[in-house]
Amino acid sequence: CFELGSMILVIINTIVLALDSVFVSDEMHDSLSIGLIIIHTIFMVELGLRMVGADSLSTFFESGSRRFDFLVILVTALALFGNFVLGIPRKQLAPIASLSAFRFMRVMAKIPTIQHLLHMTLASITNIINL
Repeated sequence: CFELGSMILVIINTIVLALDSVFVSDEMHDSLSIGLIIIHTIFMVELGLRMVGADSLSTFFESGSRRFDFLVILVTALALFGNFVLGIPRKQLAPIASLSAFRFMRVMAKIPTIQHLLHMTLASITNIINL
């Protein structure tokens, strides 16, 4: 149930990131920003719970997906801090904040068919580049 909730939250996060563009109104951007803050706060709480639930920090960081999640959450938190506390414009932080879209890879890793399609696509791109 916890894992399913995390996956649904990742999908919602991806949709909100896709909706937030330079073409939205200021009011819509403010609403999406509040949604992103809530989503990222939930991700930080989830990370904290997973770290507390681990036997030790070294066992927590043994998993590549956990290290990836930690890095994405840390970078996203720094981007939010820069935007809302330091006042750095969101356009300057957009490349950093968009890293949170890579959480969708977490969902893809859980579904074998999508994982296989991703692997085939990456292999095809490599073959095309080598031509």
